[in-house]
Amino acid sequence: FVPGKTNQVAYSTVEPRSYPPGWQANNDLYLVTFFSYGGTTLPKQVVDVNFGGVYGAWGSTFAFAPDGQRLAYARPDGIGFVNLETGALVPWFDITPFNTHSDWAWVPGLAWGADGQTLFVVNHAPPQGLVGAEESPYFDLHALSLVNTTSVRLAAQVGMFAHPSVSPVQAHGRENAYQVAYLEALLPTQSATSRYRLVVMDRDGSNRRVLFPPQGAAGLDPQPPVWAPQPREDGRLFLAVIYQGNLWLIDSKDGEAQQVTGDGLTSRVDWK
Repeated sequence: FVPGKTNQVAYSTVEPRSYPPGWQANNDLYLVTFFSYGGTTLPKQVVDVNFGGVYGAWGSTFAFAPDGQRLAYARPDGIGFVNLETGALVPWFDITPFNTHSDWAWVPGLAWGADGQTLFVVNHAPPQGLVGAEESPYFDLHALSLVNTTSVRLAAQVGMFAHPSVSPVQAHGRENAYQVAYLEALLPTQSATSRYRLVVMDRDGSNRRVLFPPQGAAGLDPQPPVWAPQPREDGRLFLAVIYQGNLWLIDSKDGEAQQVTGDGLTSRVDWK
């Protein structure tokens, strides 16, 4: 769904293929609007079909800014922005693509800051020793400022599936702040197959705390942590994750966890 629009959806398309992974991504983007009385507009093409860069057959991902007025994209070799008037792709931050030696491709995790002034990105870090750049097992979490174009590494060796996720804006005195949740690989140099733990920090990387699962427990499968859309009346703000097939709610302040389902059949989660 497009932020700020209650009835508009953006989507991309693929062409089916008989060989792995089963599709060829078009790396395009369409907008469609739903009518309250039923039916939709004709799809409006925003981004034309394109090659998608290195390993582009896997597909690009797109992320709207909180105000819905800007659109970022991520693909295996970098991130950038979509000109919503012309559909042109404007590269902004190059990333060394990761060679999986398989039929899948790694696409960098990407999230907008709640104020729309920062992008949080999982970056493929340089290797150590004689390993080639595309073979490097290291992945760091960076904050990229849209104000002064600086890049700051907030956390090192988080794993390729760190999935940064940003909380709603929270008032702290005169400042409107927010938090960043991400997953941290238990085996950072084997993050393609590693399990993960949930970590939360302030937007500048301070006040970092590991929330879930408890020490010694099995880790999380890779997934985007999902923030509640707003705090409760007591100020507590929760994250939703799927753990061993069940929905759990995690208090972002102290890590208090509550299991919600017990049938082991939960596979996706979102907040209304």
